[in-house]
Amino acid sequence: PPRSTLFPYTTLFRSGGRAQVTLPLQSGDLVFVSVRATTGCGSYLPASSDGLFVDSTSPVIEAVVAGNGAPSPTGTVYQQDTSALSANWKAADAESPISQYTLRIGSAPGLGDIEAPWNVKGDQSTLANKKLAKALIKGKPAFLTVTAKNDAGLSSALAYSNGVAADTSRPTKGAVVCPTGVVPGASLTCTWSGFFDDESSVASYQVAVSASIFTEETEVSKATVGPNDRSFTYRPLATDSAVLDTMESGSTYVVTVTATNNVGATTSTSVRVSVDQTAPVKGIVKKIGRAHV
Repeated sequence: PPRSTLFPYTTLFRSGGRAQVTLPLQSGDLVFVSVRATTGCGSYLPASSDGLFVDSTSPVIEAVVAGNGAPSPTGTVYQQDTSALSANWKAADAESPISQYTLRIGSAPGLGDIEAPWNVKGDQSTLANKKLAKALIKGKPAFLTVTAKNDAGLSSALAYSNGVAADTSRPTKGAVVCPTGVVPGASLTCTWSGFFDDESSVASYQVAVSASIFTEETEVSKATVGPNDRSFTYRPLATDSAVLDTMESGSTYVVTVTATNNVGATTSTSVRVSVDQTAPVKGIVKKIGRAHV
């Protein structure tokens, strides 16, 4: 049954109305208000309110993530799909439910110069909106800012997402340098330079080596290396001998370097390396006076 533990019953000679009193409440207290009417014969007619939960702490937003790609080295997420902006966030309040979120999109954290603040319900934690695709500007990051408000009317601090931008282009094509000729079965080292992506950056390089015999190409090696690597050495394996043993002078290796950026777009450069099994033609040395040519 209800008990007057914080404030005792106070008699009011009214048929109805309101009462206000200062109580020593603390965050986390659950308070019930009880009213009882006294009849002319001294009987009580009691009634109690629903529980009132005291909440003096603001919600906390734990994470805000925008975009549907992998972060680049700068932290910006680039995406090829420019039809919609997607995001998700996570907030917590141990005392009262979150009633709404306020979102805005700007060219810097906290700004709403791209999309002015708007509210969504407190049970929403994701965003996938085609109307907001205008935020996906090529090479220019946009930021989602989120605040949460709980049922007590308290708001969280501003929380910001990573930057998100569009990248719809391939990396710039680079140059690959290999020896002009090599004997079958020998190691082959090639270097590359000039591959570049000023938006989402180059994420990796793939190096493929194929043996080209007449009109047929057979891949003998493929490897993926990091974005800071600039060389690769192909060392023939025993399993490659079936192909390499058929290579004669005039056959070629085809070395292809493929750069992939952080949204998966690629660009490739290939070079050919001649296979040479013949020694140079023997020359003639003639003596002319004291000089030799």
